[in-house]
Amino acid sequence: MEHAYFGLNHKTLEAIDAEFNRHLLEVCDREVLYRLGRETLSPSDFGRFRERKLANDECVNIFVAAFNFQPKSGQLGHFGSNLGFPKPPGDFHVLTTFFYPQLENCAEAWNEISSQKVGSTEAFQAKSKHLLRWFKKVDMTYLTRLLIPVHQKAEKHWLLAVIYFKHEKITFIESWGPNQAAYRTTGDFSSVLTHQRIYENCRLLIFLLLTISPQLTESDPMKDPHKWNVNMIEIPPQRNEYDCGFYLLMSIFHLLSFDSINPAEIPAVLHIHGATMAYTRLILASNLAVYMTDYEIWEAPQSSRKLATKVSPFPSSTPGSPTDTAPTITGLEPAFEFKETTPGQPKKGPDLEPGQPEPTFSPVESSVDGEDMLLPHDTDFFPLPSPLANLSPLAPLPKTPEVDLHIDNSPPSPVHQSEPPLSRILPREFDFSCRCGDHGPDGSKFANGLEVIQCERCLVWSHMSCQRFGRATGLRKTTPFFCDRCMRTELPIPSPPKAGRQRTQRIQLKAGMGALAKYGKFHYPVRLLLRLPGKQAWRVRFWRKCVYPPDVSEPNPEAAIPEGDLVDSLYGNQAARRHIRLGKYTHAHDVPVEEDVLSDFQNQPFSPRVDTILGPHLDVLFSIFSEPLEQNSHIPSVQYVLTSKKKDQTIPYAGDLNVEEQVEIMNWIYNTIPHAKDHLTDWVGLPTHAHAITIVIAALNEEELRLHPDFPSQESEASQIATLWEWAWELQQHRGRVPVVDVDRECLGLFEQWMFESSDEAGLAGDEQWGLDAGHHQDRWVPYKGLPTAWSSYRSGFEDNTKYERGPDFSDDGLSEKEAPPPTPKAVRIKPRPKHNAKK
Repeated sequence: MEHAYFGLNHKTLEAIDAEFNRHLLEVCDREVLYRLGRETLSPSDFGRFRERKLANDECVNIFVAAFNFQPKSGQLGHFGSNLGFPKPPGDFHVLTTFFYPQLENCAEAWNEISSQKVGSTEAFQAKSKHLLRWFKKVDMTYLTRLLIPVHQKAEKHWLLAVIYFKHEKITFIESWGPNQAAYRTTGDFSSVLTHQRIYENCRLLIFLLLTISPQLTESDPMKDPHKWNVNMIEIPPQRNEYDCGFYLLMSIFHLLSFDSINPAEIPAVLHIHGATMAYTRLILASNLAVYMTDYEIWEAPQSSRKLATKVSPFPSSTPGSPTDTAPTITGLEPAFEFKETTPGQPKKGPDLEPGQPEPTFSPVESSVDGEDMLLPHDTDFFPLPSPLANLSPLAPLPKTPEVDLHIDNSPPSPVHQSEPPLSRILPREFDFSCRCGDHGPDGSKFANGLEVIQCERCLVWSHMSCQRFGRATGLRKTTPFFCDRCMRTELPIPSPPKAGRQRTQRIQLKAGMGALAKYGKFHYPVRLLLRLPGKQAWRVRFWRKCVYPPDVSEPNPEAAIPEGDLVDSLYGNQAARRHIRLGKYTHAHDVPVEEDVLSDFQNQPFSPRVDTILGPHLDVLFSIFSEPLEQNSHIPSVQYVLTSKKKDQTIPYAGDLNVEEQVEIMNWIYNTIPHAKDHLTDWVGLPTHAHAITIVIAALNEEELRLHPDFPSQESEASQIATLWEWAWELQQHRGRVPVVDVDRECLGLFEQWMFESSDEAGLAGDEQWGLDAGHHQDRWVPYKGLPTAWSSYRSGFEDNTKYERGPDFSDDGLSEKEAPPPTPKAVRIKPRPKHNAKK
């Protein structure tokens, strides 16, 4: 049965967003707090269901309570009834997120017994007894499935462990692509070390449970849990750093109701897939609001947390404004329908049973609170959409195969294609985003005829030639590729390619690596982009800091360079290096990085455009700079500092402005606002600086912002400017600049180290051998001056100065007057001293 992907039209997605906004407004206005049993969900936690927000313990546990909650007579159906999900059988139990940390503590105590630590046995007995109290109210008679949410704090990642007692099996559901690939490649579960530790902890839990309930398994209850089967169910990998918690919730939802993942009976928007997860999160939150309205909504205490800001005109998921009545969702009947709640006073919850404690907050502090502040590259990678952006219909997605829990399901190996499929254009997500800065929904506009590769985890395409150290070139089809954003480990610096008879020149040249290209009489550094098919030539990019002779034009960037004119670093090849004359250029380590440019803003003059934007607001900026902050509390950046209660706190937000624009703003403040030159510490990174950025962002987006339906176009000019500044400040906080790496500088930095390294490994070739058999470098340039000292190491053996001698073919022909050596003075003939005859 084909999935109903055609139901994901514009109206459907708009209705999903509007429904969530309506519930969010109700939560904010009434300041309610959702409670179910001992679990709570505050308004700020409810806001986490917006895209780019991580799920914390409270988000997960309120759903765990809903899954485990058994409806009483007279109440509505189970949690999934509003979404058309069948009622789960009563053979399961879902533990909260606070259980696994205690299981880890118990496992540590168990491991200490083997070390014969004093008191270790008593400690383990106490912790195991405390651990088993979690199952005091669980009916072990019918229990066949135990679901354990696991939060890996070090990796900031959620996954699900499921224990099947009847089948004697432990199953893991993993949404992180690298872990999936490691398990798929090796077939060994221990290849993922964190999973191995979780497996050992689950094995201990099985042992403890069988001691109190041997009927859980049909075989010998004393059977070693090590002999139980273990496998991993692969689901479509998450595309970002923050969806793993909601992958966890949807996996539990699917397993409880269908005993499988992504069944055909449910609509596509409720499938586990990165393309629709942004909307699935909103549906989960809206269904929770409806469910809690039907069961129990209690007024929040005064100490409950509140949302820090009101609902923004810039929605974090899809455009759409909150409405009083949720739009009707079409195209998903009959399995999916939002339930309309009755506005007004919230319903009273059921009476407490005798002896039942008052619902309280979760006893353990959230393990991921504040993690949404640790995702700068995600905010940059997925900037907030424009308030005017229109949703385009979702294209059909590849069908996700049904998962059999009793059979390992391994998806096919990734295929490295030459061009991205343009049919996968999704709203708000970049199909193409490269380290070089090229990004957008249409990959064909940014591929520029180069080879591209897709990350297996986030499914985003990028240039192969822009990957560090050329690591994307020459990958096997069975080797997964992960972009820098998805890699959790540091990429080691590769060893230089050594010369040898078994290595041809073509093998040592690969896209993404540096090389020397002959242009005229000299060789200049380039980055290899693409080996032209069917030709012995390459597309290259010359280093932008090359200095060419006056009578030589700059090379054509589209021209193909024959392989015969290209060489690699010739590491260890003394004879070849002596025949290469280097063209003049600026070393990569001498080119300033972004931090250097920002710190040198005094010497970067501002443009007339910046002066035109900031000039009319000089009085406001000077007032923020010179007056107490309380007098300008209406300014968004000032309000931010006053709210934080730290007046000297720096403001780290610059929106999507590039480095050049940020430097111009700082230079304008430095040269325009009186006394700013003498008091840098009073404005750099503080409200004066931040509000200047806000003004520029407002000006750059003014035309678009004024067209927003919520813009007060009929009010006074002062009110309109205040609105522009308020909205621009929100863009400044949440719309980050797509991170750009200077891939040319990065490539040349490694390539130069191989060119000029002086070590025993480099041999005689590392002793300033370039051009000694050919001639002077361009303009008698000495490339060895100012090199990093780390490139030179201790040399063993005796020093032989003859290696610095020029060869017999060293030529100075064709040198300009500047290059020509000074004329040798004519030798003066020494005349013999005349002899004088001695007097007789």
